[in-house]
Amino acid sequence: MKRGSLRSKIPTEIREQLAEDPYMARCILEDETCSGRIEWMHCFTYGGKRVNELWSILPGCHKHHYEEAKHRFLIRAALVKRIQQLDMLDNYRKKYPKATLPTI
Repeated sequence: MKRGSLRSKIPTEIREQLAEDPYMARCILEDETCSGRIEWMHCFTYGGKRVNELWSILPGCHKHHYEEAKHRFLIRAALVKRIQQLDMLDNYRKKYPKATLPTI
């Protein structure tokens, strides 16, 4: 079965880098409602496809991943912080000039 554009696998190289990053071990929306194992969420789409960049994949517990639509604004805020944390702002702006993330 062929994967659709919204079911893209995380490349092995990026997966290895993320596995070593302590940031990826806790839910970005950590609160008293967190439950389940940590799952990595693609949090940025561009041109109708999920983007496989270090900054675009964020950790979330199973509950928050399942309810992703309810927490869209908080996830977007965490994504902006992650771009800044990894110092990828210039790369982000050049590679995705029509992106609709809030102005950073």
